[in-house]
Amino acid sequence: MRALRALIGLSLLLPLLASGAVSYDAASPGSTTADASSLTFPHTVSSGCANPGLVVVANVDIALASGDVVTGVTYNGDGMARTLYNHLSGTNNALYVYELPNPDKGGSFNVVISMSVANGITAGAISVCGAHQTSLVRAGGTAQTEGTGTTWTAPTIATSTTDLAIGGFSMNSEATSGTCDSPATERVDRQSTHNSVALLLCTATPSGSTIGMTGTNSVSDNGQTFVVSAQEAEAAVSRRRFSIMHY
Repeated sequence: MRALRALIGLSLLLPLLASGAVSYDAASPGSTTADASSLTFPHTVSSGCANPGLVVVANVDIALASGDVVTGVTYNGDGMARTLYNHLSGTNNALYVYELPNPDKGGSFNVVISMSVANGITAGAISVCGAHQTSLVRAGGTAQTEGTGTTWTAPTIATSTTDLAIGGFSMNSEATSGTCDSPATERVDRQSTHNSVALLLCTATPSGSTIGMTGTNSVSDNGQTFVVSAQEAEAAVSRRRFSIMHY
């Protein structure tokens, strides 16, 4: 019986799951000390942060009739996309969330929030690693609600155990400070000395397919809570060569 041996090389494209999950990198706060038409503050994305993403949250004290006053947010000159906006009914509190996949890293660069009219503003920037490089915030992974009191509860959103949730509250009081309940970790707790605007930002790794956040604040006043979910980096594609022996 004669054996024939043929060596056939096959090149196959096999999708590989993205390694790891989204992780926290750094946070920076900023606020005005007087009415201003813009706010500028520095933030540094770590040089070793692979697949970085940046989320900027702002609490703007605006006149009831002013409406939407933020005209744009940039990081090192790159425009950021708006993820969430809500003007708290009957108050001066407006909440804004912006995102930027693949921000510049390895240096201290400015976040610039521009407005059409001068207002008081408090803001925070949070950078993450291992994030999606085209759609940083998960579709359906954004929510906001309004409320008062000395406890806050952010709404539940769709997420994944490989995401990183960013949430907290914005409030119409310069006297407030806040805390995040476990498993969330406090990243920014900023109270402006002008126009009564406060902001608390937290991060948490989801333990399942949904997540919400809770915490406390030191005073009872009108405010908003929110949570967004930064999703993991795209799946990589690897080219592998297999050899098949026929006898």
